[in-house]
Amino acid sequence: MGSDLEVFEDSARVTVAVWKNVLVTVWRADVEPADVRHTEKAQATLLATGSRFASLAIIERGALRMSAGARQEAARIARLGDAQCAAIALVIAVEGFGGAAVRAGVTAVHLLSGAKVPQRSFADIASGTRWLMGQLHREAADATLLVAAVRGLRP
Repeated sequence: MGSDLEVFEDSARVTVAVWKNVLVTVWRADVEPADVRHTEKAQATLLATGSRFASLAIIERGALRMSAGARQEAARIARLGDAQCAAIALVIAVEGFGGAAVRAGVTAVHLLSGAKVPQRSFADIASGTRWLMGQLHREAADATLLVAAVRGLRP
């Protein structure tokens, strides 16, 4: 997995990790508030550095639903990091029309929300990490390293 990857939670439902200054979450099951709370400690570690960070969220087929309580927790935790979050990449790892529809819906909600943090949806991890590295003004080689670290997290 690489020495730059610190795992905070690794379960059948979610993996939460930090890679350099990127918060990485891999959602494998429908999301509940307790799942979201695992991200708070990882984000606090990034916030303590005082540096900008980015978030890479990978949503797998089994995790397409988020309860109302989970949405509230996610919004609360996101607000804690708003000032330091440079960008959010959402990888909707679902193929075909269904995946495209989810990505389009997520993009529309983000645009309508008026959120200040740049956010984009992607179909694959490599595209999402390349965009994130650009937002962080990091070298393209870092995107390749992050992809390798993330693939080490996924079953």
